[in-house]
Amino acid sequence: MGASNIGMMDSAYFVGRNEILAWVNSTLHLALSKVEEVGRPSTLNAFDGFSRVFLSRGLLDKAGLSL
Repeated sequence: MGASNIGMMDSAYFVGRNEILAWVNSTLHLALSKVEEVGRPSTLNAFDGFSRVFLSRGLLDKAGLSL
């Protein structure tokens, strides 16, 4: 899959903190209350496990994403 052009004014850059937090909580089945908590080692371990599952299934590659 080729690289896509995302400009600085793309809507992806204007996602609110609450929306990001809701996605993290629902995707990783967590109950974080602040975006800053995403940087905690326990949360990063959850992201690592999540990404390994997707990489092992090749879903990130199919989506054109990488770590």
